[in-house]
Amino acid sequence: MNITQQFYQLTQKKIKTLVSVSGGDICTAYRAILHDGQKIFIKTHKNAHMLSVEADGLKWLQTAQTIAIPTIIAVANESQSRGLLALEWIEPTSPTDANWETFGRQLAWLHKANPGFFGFAKNNYLGHLKQSNIITNKWVDFFRTHRLLTQIELAIDTQRAPANLAKKFEPLLNDLESLLGNPTPAYLHGDLWSGNHVFSATGVPYLIDPSVYAGHREVDIAMMKLFGGFSERTFSAYQEIYPLQSGWEHRILIYQLYYLLAHVNLHGSGWLRSVLSVLKRVS
Repeated sequence: MNITQQFYQLTQKKIKTLVSVSGGDICTAYRAILHDGQKIFIKTHKNAHMLSVEADGLKWLQTAQTIAIPTIIAVANESQSRGLLALEWIEPTSPTDANWETFGRQLAWLHKANPGFFGFAKNNYLGHLKQSNIITNKWVDFFRTHRLLTQIELAIDTQRAPANLAKKFEPLLNDLESLLGNPTPAYLHGDLWSGNHVFSATGVPYLIDPSVYAGHREVDIAMMKLFGGFSERTFSAYQEIYPLQSGWEHRILIYQLYYLLAHVNLHGSGWLRSVLSVLKRVS
């Protein structure tokens, strides 16, 4: 069954044209125009579960009613041989300063919405890495077990990192509670680098390609700061709505370790130097 046939099976709507577009590192993506003229974005992957839980994450972010999320047109269920997720097409544009500020304010409102727990109802993915989201009462326990330790163990098991990496992390892991405290749960995008948001033709900011869970809001800030690509006006507007607490600059280094470890597991041991450099700064 090809993509056009699968989409019709899911929606009873026919695709008129289908053109390949950029869609990230791990999925194949298309812009489709239906016979009624509607434009949609379609992404496919051999792992149907991956796109199914991505759809669940988009729906969850929508429940916060704070920032725009693309409307889901169709999603293949997990029993199908190929994953397919169809979303409304967002025609991208270059943002103005005012658009960046709107993004900062809306992200702050998203983080102000308290889901009441840490984790998520389903496990999902960061890239193609499995991400455990077991609901946990204490943030420190969640972050230690389901974020840092899982990535450390995977890097060692796959020989992307030496066995002594776990030993190097022990002081930090033992001191996490005093370093991170007891934050309020927030709705997290979970993978908020510059490629995972888009501004529409009218300047509306949208979140895309999430890796959601409930956690400390500074995790999203950490990812935004790790690779850049966001206007300082975004952070200023964020701070006006929901000021970051004292010590956030140090804490986001700890949260960046999760993403750097994931890069070791996604892209190879060349990222290990960055992990060790940040670990030295926070230990």
